[in-house]
Amino acid sequence: MRPLNEAKLKEISNYIISYFRDYGEAPTYREIADACGISSTGTVQRMLGILEERNVITFNKKGSKK
Repeated sequence: MRPLNEAKLKEISNYIISYFRDYGEAPTYREIADACGISSTGTVQRMLGILEERNVITFNKKGSKK
């Protein structure tokens, strides 16, 4: 596993905030990956888990958006 990239975590966090302000909902893993230059949605999922552990983001437990 690669070392943690704090700059990428900040980029993801900023993207989510900006996207939510613009659209009123959270972006998909693929949208985050594309916007932040990440090739794997698995990497996005891992990084979102880290942000959640740090209480930077919270997940809506209602399920995925359609």
